[in-house]
Amino acid sequence: IALPRLIVPEVAGFRIMSRLSVDLMEKVDNDKHQKYLNSDAALKSILSITADQYHPLETEKQLHPCDEYCEKFEEFIRDYNKKLARSVIGDRSASDVFLHLIALVKRQSETTLTKVLDKASNSIKFTLIEAFVSAQTPASLNAVLKYLDNSMNTKNKVELIEIFLMASTFAPRPSNSLLDKILERLPKFTTIDVQLEQSTYLALGAITHRLFDLNKTSSAIEKYTTLLHNTKKKALVYLSLYNAKLDLYQSILIDEIRRCNDTNLCWLALNALTQYDPEQFSTEIITILRSIYHEQKGRVKTNLQIRQLCGQLLLRTDISIGDLMNLILSALDKTNHQLGVYMWRLISTMAENDELFFRKIKFIYNNGLIDLTYDRIAYKGQSDYYRRQFLQTFGFGVYYTISQLMSRHGALRESDFDLHIQQYNKKDRFNLLSLGVSASGLEAYVSDDGKTSDTPDEDLQAELRITLLNMQLRPVVLFSGVTGLMSAVWSAPSELTSAFKSNIMIHDLSRYIHLHNGLVVHYEAQSAASLDLSGMASVSLWNKNSHSVIRVSSGFSVRSHVDILNDFVVMGINATTSTNIIVDYTTDVDYADTPINVCMQMSIQPTEIHDNVDSFYSLKRTKALRWFGSRIRRLLGHDYTFTQKNNAMCRQLHVL
Repeated sequence: IALPRLIVPEVAGFRIMSRLSVDLMEKVDNDKHQKYLNSDAALKSILSITADQYHPLETEKQLHPCDEYCEKFEEFIRDYNKKLARSVIGDRSASDVFLHLIALVKRQSETTLTKVLDKASNSIKFTLIEAFVSAQTPASLNAVLKYLDNSMNTKNKVELIEIFLMASTFAPRPSNSLLDKILERLPKFTTIDVQLEQSTYLALGAITHRLFDLNKTSSAIEKYTTLLHNTKKKALVYLSLYNAKLDLYQSILIDEIRRCNDTNLCWLALNALTQYDPEQFSTEIITILRSIYHEQKGRVKTNLQIRQLCGQLLLRTDISIGDLMNLILSALDKTNHQLGVYMWRLISTMAENDELFFRKIKFIYNNGLIDLTYDRIAYKGQSDYYRRQFLQTFGFGVYYTISQLMSRHGALRESDFDLHIQQYNKKDRFNLLSLGVSASGLEAYVSDDGKTSDTPDEDLQAELRITLLNMQLRPVVLFSGVTGLMSAVWSAPSELTSAFKSNIMIHDLSRYIHLHNGLVVHYEAQSAASLDLSGMASVSLWNKNSHSVIRVSSGFSVRSHVDILNDFVVMGINATTSTNIIVDYTTDVDYADTPINVCMQMSIQPTEIHDNVDSFYSLKRTKALRWFGSRIRRLLGHDYTFTQKNNAMCRQLHVL
């Protein structure tokens, strides 16, 4: 087959030959086009194209009838039943099948989807709901919502709704219909469970963020704004605004932070404010943050976590020399040594990774504005903050940040692990995964002399926060009160126990481009992750030590294809890449002696990357041809080192 040259108006040109080679060409300008001599120049031109230069057709407006290369839906469910089960989540086989399932869901009628969901076994029902929501077709949404409405009297209704809300939170291209359907059911979800109410508000914030990001002007904003103003529980508003990340609502957060008379609400508002660009903060916002951090006269005394967030935000602004000097002086102050150690480690880490920030520090040092002697800045204390490279790829890097904030008496206040992706020479970063533990009131349980808490009126409690793909999930209360602490100690799992399982669609792109000669080019790309977050912990109050392991198991798959569609011929190229990533994060704590020893270790297990490519063409009613190719790339495991002090404490604990 030798098809003639195809010209795409205002986008790109393709020349499809029998071996399916593709020559990228410059976008057409005044009926002129130019063929590029190398792929780099062509790729640069394609990446420079903006959305207003072409008119793509939406995926849901296209018909996707199954042909000879498309499995029948019910047969696929039956054949891949084991790989759709929740027991295999966290493996690349699960993410592969999940993407395949979504592609098939987009081709089915509401009747077929409803029938399959009603008949499905409990082991695969959650996965089907995730795929139906990710597909975002009217048929798939109606099928899921009809099933949920009919399941309101069942025992597992909360689990079913949580799965639905989780999938909605990460839907790459949510519809206005999805937002409307969740808003309609919000009163019903609220009466079922308090935690379900939190998940609903988080999902609504995430959906509004993506709708506004896709459309810029959307009726969704009006509906979401009405919801926020009518919500009496301010904690739900601030949780939701973390995921919404819209400048329209920044004033709501600032009003709460200005008052800061409720510790929980103030922290939630500050946490949501971290999702905005600090370099765009007004003078008023910076003044408020400064007054809270430095506990200026007239301010209500706040806890360490609130001051910690204020300090982080101030450092991320285009901070002045004067403000930076005051932060350094506060870090060197011995009044609250642990917060000072944390802030100095944060300042040092930022200076290592930000040239402008480093120049400001150098200016202060060279001009003798602060006496930075070794004795004053020596690393003394258990609080810490550091950033290291996780892996390096073309054009960007993946980094991990680990931090811990302790109280004056050595009890844990805040511990965070953050994995993010960042383009080289850019400040913008995208969060992949964050795990955070926040605690209060633990001083009496790690100190023999009965020292009181930094903030005496604090309750004994701890909670786990998870942020995935820059979207916050519902916080999990680990324990509350003395009874809760004792229960957590005695019931802590001694083996890895799954705490979170989900299949999520990360990215979904589909474009139909009509050519001058009547053919249609269809480009489609999707990616999905299958995640299993599990953990174990053992705590000994007698020996005053603890051991915990957090394991993140993830299967990741990317599928893409380019098809040429016509009444008499269908041809194209499919490509798939998938891999497993298993990361173990281990923490050992010995608080029998002073100072407390904390050993943190992280490792990634050996893995394989599987690449598959196939090309095909089909002349309708005559013949078809398909070619396959594959390869496997093997990567070794790796142990990640932390600070020298952490490594020294690890050696001491392991020798003992």
